[in-house]
Amino acid sequence: MFEIESNINLPRNCGSKDFRLENWKSALRFGTWNVRTLFKPGAVGTVVKEIERYKLGVVALQELRWQDTGSMQISNTTLFFGACDRRRQAGSGFAVNNKLLIAVKSFKVINPRLTILTLDTKWFGVVFVNVHAPTEDKDDNEKDDFYSLLDNTLCEIPRGCVQIILGDFNAKIGREECFKPIIGGHSLHQLSNDNGCRLIDLATGRNLRVKSTMFPHKNIHKGTWRSPDGRHVNQIDHVLVNEGFNNSIMDVKTVRGADGDSDHFLVAGRLRVKLKRRQEIRRGGATGRCDIANLNYPMVVENFQKGIEEKLRRMIASESGREVEQRWKTVKQLIQEAEKTIGKQKTKKKTWFNDICEEAIAKRSTRKSRESVYGQR
Repeated sequence: MFEIESNINLPRNCGSKDFRLENWKSALRFGTWNVRTLFKPGAVGTVVKEIERYKLGVVALQELRWQDTGSMQISNTTLFFGACDRRRQAGSGFAVNNKLLIAVKSFKVINPRLTILTLDTKWFGVVFVNVHAPTEDKDDNEKDDFYSLLDNTLCEIPRGCVQIILGDFNAKIGREECFKPIIGGHSLHQLSNDNGCRLIDLATGRNLRVKSTMFPHKNIHKGTWRSPDGRHVNQIDHVLVNEGFNNSIMDVKTVRGADGDSDHFLVAGRLRVKLKRRQEIRRGGATGRCDIANLNYPMVVENFQKGIEEKLRRMIASESGREVEQRWKTVKQLIQEAEKTIGKQKTKKKTWFNDICEEAIAKRSTRKSRESVYGQR
């Protein structure tokens, strides 16, 4: 099992800021998305752009297909990811808005199909369990092993935490009346398949509620997967929460406008909880790079030289007889003050994902919306 500490990927200039915690007053928007693969040019940039466009704080991602385990920062989002298997299948992780990084307590990789993200809140922890279950056609032994591991993983989560189990379960959940307290009555399907029954059994045994089938939405906002020919849409991605926090999930529905070039739609929800986020207060600390381009201006050079020479004269007159360490601190201080004359360099990250790429993605989204065939509305 791999674990990443919460501060591994804070923004590079964190050393110059004081991070205080304040309440996240609005609801946390979260989601789950099987992106099919990020192992192709431009895929990760497209997915991050869509996540930021819909202002999601935490998104569970499946089928990343990356061979490494770790974290990386892209734009205003940090990705925590686990490695895929030897055949470059599966691989899961989370996309977290950088404003919430200070609340990230840990990220754990159980296996290529199961990862965990833990957040600190004002009163209790929030544990996101990212699930990518075997498909319906897999043999029973593989399914049994997966759900046994998932059940054992849930047993290790401390009591009192909000448990949000979400991801691609490959499970059709029906509207069986006997399961209504667990699943509600607003599923896209009438009958549960084998994976759906396994998911309901897990929810019953672990005292969970399937929130993705509890909210009344149009069918177009329920389907999470579309067949390659566009004729069939199934609801196989789900969100569950432990019964004690059943009312904390305010909504779950499909966001069909998000385009990640995947056969799965983004599923988004809202969580009523007071998370901690950082409040950045500037203070003295790590310094940035000086803008040496300003030294091409004679006036800037003259002011810089005068500033150092004048303060050096004062130092020589007042520092004689003092310890070497004390004199060095004085020299260092006057150089830092003189650097203010030059100014700091403002750098911008360059990326190959430019306006041309965004225009191509916009055209693809328009084409998909025109060609989309959805029988139920």
